[in-house]
Amino acid sequence: LSLVLVAEKDKMIVGVLGARREGHKAYWLYFLHPKKKNDKEVEDGLIKAFFKAAKNKGANKIASDTPETKVLKRFGFKQVGRIPKWQANSKDQIIMFRRLR
Repeated sequence: LSLVLVAEKDKMIVGVLGARREGHKAYWLYFLHPKKKNDKEVEDGLIKAFFKAAKNKGANKIASDTPETKVLKRFGFKQVGRIPKWQANSKDQIIMFRRLR
């Protein structure tokens, strides 16, 4: 079961977020892409909407892997692992986790 959220402003798409259900109570956050890099308003809106949707579907855990952790840390995610050089010439993938309340 997947979840895709789209942020719009003035009838234009300004960001997207995608996640997949993992088991009965968890989601894996796959991508968070604001149209403009580091658009905190769009990032925050998408994450908050995602938390609400995940809770409504009974989830209580969210995990993600990303080389960029700044946004997720802002929302209480903690680093729980690292995958060194996941792909050739890439940064390490940081595995992040957060419980929903």
